[in-house]
Amino acid sequence: MKKGILLLSISFAFSYAVECKYHTVKKGETIEKIAKTYGVSLRELTSANKEIDPKKLKEGQKLCIPTKKASTKRAERKEETKEAYSYYTVKKGARLEHVAKATGVSLKELERLNPELKGRWLKAGTKVKLPATQKVEEKVVKSEPQVIKRQPEAFLEQAQEKEQKSSIPQNLKIDMPVDGKLVKGQKGVEILAPCSSSVRVVEDGKVIYSGGDLQAYGNMVIVEHDRFISLYAYNEENLVKRGEKVSKGQIIAKVGKKDGSDSCALRFEIRSKDGVPLDPTEYFKDLH
Repeated sequence: MKKGILLLSISFAFSYAVECKYHTVKKGETIEKIAKTYGVSLRELTSANKEIDPKKLKEGQKLCIPTKKASTKRAERKEETKEAYSYYTVKKGARLEHVAKATGVSLKELERLNPELKGRWLKAGTKVKLPATQKVEEKVVKSEPQVIKRQPEAFLEQAQEKEQKSSIPQNLKIDMPVDGKLVKGQKGVEILAPCSSSVRVVEDGKVIYSGGDLQAYGNMVIVEHDRFISLYAYNEENLVKRGEKVSKGQIIAKVGKKDGSDSCALRFEIRSKDGVPLDPTEYFKDLH
């Protein structure tokens, strides 16, 4: 009787650990046939039913069938135990490809270890999993200006987190990007002009964004200059691509319509190199 209770206790404890589902043995069934039916290995099946002699199965006996979920969990625990990790903390906004350059770990390996971070913009403080054997050396990664890496939403919103400081360009004077009636607004101006009018870049620079990802801005071009950044939105058409170098006065877009409006206009903004909005009317030549 005591032996029976002991076997029952062992069986119950093991079954609970491996998350069993149960099979009732039918007449003529073999352990091999049952293993094949449920897609488990013979070893797994016999290990989960140590109190039963696999060569002497009886009709009506109940067998513990290890679930795939349990097997997967065991495999994951085994893998985690086998593979240790170290971590890299993102210091500035970046993507996994930038972390790969900074740490020397391949992008493919970082994506395998951090699937939840793949394709995402990583904020400062984000921890990125690295192979434990990877010795991280601090590297200065030479890259394009920070704003290039950001999504347009992040660029346009970042000013809310910054204060306007000494980065304001001094003695800056620029031409209006298109002739028209000037309407001053929040963080920039709208210049009312005929649709399809040529939009000209206000100074030499490099296109760091050209697209239409934000509905409120429509087609938009962002150009980085030596001392500031300029933005041209509501465009009917963008005529330049990201990464393209442009010269002062070059036509980069055509005036279009503001979303939800029948009026043709150009949305124009200038910002400091830190992304802080500046008042364009303070820098237009024709207004002073």
